Amino acid sequence: MAYTMKVFQLKNIPVSLLLLFLTLCFFSGIIGVASAMFAMPVLKVWKEALIVVIFVVALLFSKGKVSSKIIIPTLILVLIGVFAIYSMLDILASHTFIIFYQLKFDIIPVMFIVAVLLIFSKMSKEELLAFSIKFVKMTLFLGALNAIAVILQQLFPDSFMGLLGLDAGQWGSDAGVRLNSTEGNIRAIGLQLSFTMSGVLMLFCMILSVECSHFIKSRIIKIFLFSLFLVAIFCTTYKTAIIGVVVYFFVKFFEKFLPSISKISIFIIGAILVLFFVYSTHDYSVYNSVRVYNQTAAYNSIYLRVLEHHNIINSLDSVGKVLFGAGLGINGTFGLDKSEYGINAIPTDSAYIYLVSNYGYVGFFTYLFLLVYIQLKLFMIKDCDVFGARHLIFFTLTIELFYNLGLGNFPNNIFLVVFVAVPFVLKKKGCTREDIAAYSYK
Repeated sequence: MAYTMKVFQLKNIPVSLLLLFLTLCFFSGIIGVASAMFAMPVLKVWKEALIVVIFVVALLFSKGKVSSKIIIPTLILVLIGVFAIYSMLDILASHTFIIFYQLKFDIIPVMFIVAVLLIFSKMSKEELLAFSIKFVKMTLFLGALNAIAVILQQLFPDSFMGLLGLDAGQWGSDAGVRLNSTEGNIRAIGLQLSFTMSGVLMLFCMILSVECSHFIKSRIIKIFLFSLFLVAIFCTTYKTAIIGVVVYFFVKFFEKFLPSISKISIFIIGAILVLFFVYSTHDYSVYNSVRVYNQTAAYNSIYLRVLEHHNIINSLDSVGKVLFGAGLGINGTFGLDKSEYGINAIPTDSAYIYLVSNYGYVGFFTYLFLLVYIQLKLFMIKDCDVFGARHLIFFTLTIELFYNLGLGNFPNNIFLVVFVAVPFVLKKKGCTREDIAAYSYK
């Protein structure tokens, strides 16, 4: 009996580590504040350290038997390594530290993808479904705590600033989190590191409150959670998330009420959004139209992105750079002050320009192809889409791609990996709509 219990506990170590990590992700802002308050910079790399641990544990428990699903992410790891070697041998030969720092943003998330697929592939269909339901409830509960924090910060900004030890107008990351303001008001961060992270998290939670409502027994709780997350999205003042709400309702309308034309309608909506955002980030026409109504918002949200995109694209002055990028770490101003290394970095505030700068148009179109494939596949295996991941990917593909760096939007990039991986693995294990219905409330 004792031996059986021991084996059972050992078997659950990878899943337990994964759940611990996912739980901590909801409190990344608190960890950031703690790292600054107690002068412990090591806490700033807690997520990278835990992902490496989970990756190693997942490999050890796989016993050499790996899923075919990890072939693509493993290939991506190899390709990133090739790009790194190319950059070291090229223009950044004297700045290899910057390259290794850059790799932290790209290799670690891919390692997490591999680890998650390894862990899920070792679970039975029933175990993975039970894990999914547990994660849904955990996400909605901890997301609700974040939502309440967002709303309170927006209602009582002075108290929040005082808690962090900052004065009005003193914006920055000295407190361990990134505070921004718009028109004199703070952009609420909840329990996250910045308002962009809290905004997308609230959007994800709102979508889950709808897509996973059948896992919640009480109708009152369903309505409360949906309303709470919706209010919190507006309290973050994150326009991308607000646009995401509108688009989600459009897509959901066609899915629910016009299923016969839903696929073509969703495709058209997605195509229009992508074309519009491509145009608005490469030409000043949209900025000139919007600034008539709100100069500040138009400048921050549109003008600066067009300017940054033009500057980086203009710096690709050879065929090699157009194809494979300006070099790893050349651009991007988050995290590391590259001016100390003699590099005048340009901000990379969208996934599109981040990929073009670091990996060129070869890297960008590879990423775009993978996103489109995942999007189409999720609509095809909708019966296994426990979390409504197809809507989350739709947001990432059509809205975030040209306006925000969804790739580095922690912890939402981590959650997205789990949301997307589950339906793919469940489908392979032969999961049906009836299997999921067994865990639902009527």
